Amino acid sequence: MALLDSLEAANPLRATAAAAADMYGFCSIETFASTSGLRYTHEDAQGFHDYVAQFTTPNFWFKDQNVTPWVWDKNYDNYQDQFGFDASCVSYHSGHGDMDRNTGVYRAPMGAAWNGADWIYSDAMRLGDNNARYLFFSTCLSLRVHDGMTPVKTWHGANGGFRMLFGFETESIDDPNYGKYFWEEWNKNKAFSKAWMDASWRIDRHQAPSVMACGATDVEARNRLDNERQFDRTAATPSFYTWRWFDPEPRGARRSPNAELPDRLAVARLHAPAPVERGALGERFGLSTRSASLDAHVSVGEDGFWEARLAHPAEPGADPGVRTVRLAAERAVERYGLADAVDLVFDEVRYEHVASAGTDGSGTEAQVREAVVTFRQVVNGIPVTSPGYGEVRVRVDSGGTVTSVSDTSRPVAELIERSRADAGPDLESADGVENAVDAAVRRRVRSVTGEANDAETVAGSAEVGYDLSGSYADVVASRTVRVDCGEGLVKRYRVQVPVTA
Repeated sequence: MALLDSLEAANPLRATAAAAADMYGFCSIETFASTSGLRYTHEDAQGFHDYVAQFTTPNFWFKDQNVTPWVWDKNYDNYQDQFGFDASCVSYHSGHGDMDRNTGVYRAPMGAAWNGADWIYSDAMRLGDNNARYLFFSTCLSLRVHDGMTPVKTWHGANGGFRMLFGFETESIDDPNYGKYFWEEWNKNKAFSKAWMDASWRIDRHQAPSVMACGATDVEARNRLDNERQFDRTAATPSFYTWRWFDPEPRGARRSPNAELPDRLAVARLHAPAPVERGALGERFGLSTRSASLDAHVSVGEDGFWEARLAHPAEPGADPGVRTVRLAAERAVERYGLADAVDLVFDEVRYEHVASAGTDGSGTEAQVREAVVTFRQVVNGIPVTSPGYGEVRVRVDSGGTVTSVSDTSRPVAELIERSRADAGPDLESADGVENAVDAAVRRRVRSVTGEANDAETVAGSAEVGYDLSGSYADVVASRTVRVDCGEGLVKRYRVQVPVTA
């Protein structure tokens, strides 16, 4: 984190903006009128709310049955100049979401009915002709970019002047941390779009966050997408759209998920997070040690995790090739000693893409912005599997240049052996562990839908590994599943079962 001169330095509202009124509005739904509920949407919105509430009081926060279609209705979305999704500069919604595979219309269920309806549809909205400039739809499928879908197709008709929209190409995990992590990433001197993308990947790398920006020209839209990091009340002219997203699938060969227990069952005691001296980190990567430069290029968290930005990505271009980016990343791991204190294994390569389109039909095909090469920490012969921990990520741009490195590994102090009997008779074998996860999945499905059904496993997500989120790392078995919530809606959940706890 940067050392701030004052609290106002952490305020995301542009200093030249008018008074702080009408800045933020929130909606979150866990109990729906006509479909299965969710567990963490209030916490999701809370994380975003609590950060911005330091600077100004939000206009509203509607929850559950108080979230009805009038909030998005173009005749009422700025009701009394205070309430509704177009009443605030920044509007945040967390709940269910879906998109019609043919028309590209986004739809979402509400907490209660209004005028006989309890769903909203993007083709009935008009957002931005009042106050809305930044729209966060923390729901599944709110910003699709594949299968013939584009932000222009879904959102241009609803755009009365908003500047950016944040969502997902895929189904998303029901998780409490999207809003909280967004501001943690933003405070690492990242643009809004990158903060949203990186926050979402801290939760689950099998989902694909996406962000769009618009402007009067393609250059303006691209600049907004890449660089905007302060909220601006100025309405956008939505003539051109640019969007970025992470690929939901890895490229090339990836590490095979581990299904086996370690030969020696043990709990790992972790070293306490060691202070990371930013100046030394800057010198390690050949960055200027001047404070202003380090603020722009090096961020360090209280947990000792860090990120160093080494170069601005080249202009998006053609696929540089998986072999090229992997070799560049492996050389960076060796050059900077990233495996000196921990064991690392190559995990996967995923691409971040960018594309653009004008409302006149012009545009560019998807281009590679960066490749993200992930190396995973290995403890006691098996990988770390807890999201956001035990990873070294190296970003490589379309020209093959390493642009940034981040490290969330935790060195191990000692392994404390456990006998197989300590795990219990049902967890002594890989088959027993898999059965335990199956049972946990059924319990989770029952908690969401009321029925103890099985759920589809997201490809590549089932694994046995270590959870590094505490002071001690336990062996766990985890799996991400797709839960059918009814009415054509699906939500993802990550299910984890402890083996050595």
